[in-house]
Amino acid sequence: MGFDSVRCQRHWPTEILLGLKLVGQMFANAFQARDMAERLTKMAFHDPLTGLGNRRHLAERLGSAMDRSRREATQLAVILVDLDDFKLVNDSYGHAVGDEILRATAHRLTQMTRAGDIVARLGGDEFVIAVEIDGLASLSTLIERLFEVMLEPVELRGLTYALRLSVGIAVHPSDADDAETLLRRADTAMYAAKVEGKNRYAFFEPEMTRASRESLHLRHELRMALKRDEIRPHYQPRIALPSMRVVGFEALARWHHPERGLLMPGQFLALAQSSGAMEAIDLGGLAHALVCVREWRRTDPNCRVSVNLDAESLQDDALIGRLEEMLRAAADLAEGLEIEITESSLMRDIEHASRSLTRLRQAAPGLQIAIDDFGIGHSSLAYLGRLSVNTLKIDRSFTSDLAGPMRASARAIIQSIIGLGRSLGLHVVAEGVETAEQASELCELGCQEAQGFLFSAAVPGQTAGQWLGRELPAYGANATAVPSATPPDQVRSSTSSSTNLLPK
Repeated sequence: MGFDSVRCQRHWPTEILLGLKLVGQMFANAFQARDMAERLTKMAFHDPLTGLGNRRHLAERLGSAMDRSRREATQLAVILVDLDDFKLVNDSYGHAVGDEILRATAHRLTQMTRAGDIVARLGGDEFVIAVEIDGLASLSTLIERLFEVMLEPVELRGLTYALRLSVGIAVHPSDADDAETLLRRADTAMYAAKVEGKNRYAFFEPEMTRASRESLHLRHELRMALKRDEIRPHYQPRIALPSMRVVGFEALARWHHPERGLLMPGQFLALAQSSGAMEAIDLGGLAHALVCVREWRRTDPNCRVSVNLDAESLQDDALIGRLEEMLRAAADLAEGLEIEITESSLMRDIEHASRSLTRLRQAAPGLQIAIDDFGIGHSSLAYLGRLSVNTLKIDRSFTSDLAGPMRASARAIIQSIIGLGRSLGLHVVAEGVETAEQASELCELGCQEAQGFLFSAAVPGQTAGQWLGRELPAYGANATAVPSATPPDQVRSSTSSSTNLLPK
């Protein structure tokens, strides 16, 4: 009932009616102010995308939870969850899809935790769970449940997205006695999980703190190295069998560190992958290789250089676009260039990999594709023809077994791969050849090419170019070593090489 009708029925004085109206407005303003305050508080303490608590909310609740844990002498676990390679989702499918995946992640984390547990989003693709635990057994069960729930594919807009996550865990009071340190140590453990290969979890250990400091320093050095062009490929020769002629090279990244000397891929590639530096390394490696291909094909028009493409790079549409531009500008060199991808990286997302390779081939008709580490993946045979692969590179584990107790089975596997390659019209290369016995077996089986420390480690481009067309000394059936093609200033035994280089 409005004020006008009240006045008509009761004939109240105008002053009273105005007073009542003013009081009503005051109450309305008070309610609006309260609602606004609640909204501002929610905005200040909650993530607008997922509705979870944000970093401020986490700090407040985690501090209270730790106080309670001290009083009740209980344990509190902080679990930091980071979605692996999430940048690729945003780059490949757009931020709208990325946002939906983040919301789905938040929903799953909320569903799998208890009402009193803390679930928050730190920002980006990082989430935190804080829970009271009865001991490490219950915590391990929770972590297993976390991976079980999170690794279920996400269905969005008719597409399926497979999530992978790296998880770090720190426990109060054993790992830290304040919220900030506990969270930082969970983050340190999460980073350790990424370095170990992603899609796994790690508990904080005291030695990780020192390793983390060293890693931060190395990250800074890595950024500077890319600016200074300190990461450049060395080239390992590929040898035609049985002629022993140098017919090409594989480009392998090396870091020319100003203080620590020559660093091998195993000393920096994991760091580069976790810090987003692989794009620069892939692009820089291709640029250097193209310069060498142009120069070397003047000497040997059939020379071919293979360049490795990182698994994540194969899924990065933006990077593939930049590679397309580089290949298009050097299309006349396409027949002298080969892109190597590991069998496992192909199997991660065969559809996406197929699209990426098609784009690169269209940019540079004649470009060759090689499958590295062939024989250790799964379900690849059905895709060889579809992907228009040119070369199969036999994984070094099979080559190594030719000289050991597994010789018979290794020989059978290699013979099968060579037969498969022959029937499909593919070139076959054996990696990791370290003894004359292995080389002799490969020749007998009909393998077309080989590479490994028996012939040479990877060397700088200037040295490699001098070997084109060179025939290495022949070896006999009873030989114990093949004379190295490495120049005197590069000579080292295959044993010492294997301790300093990633075997190839």
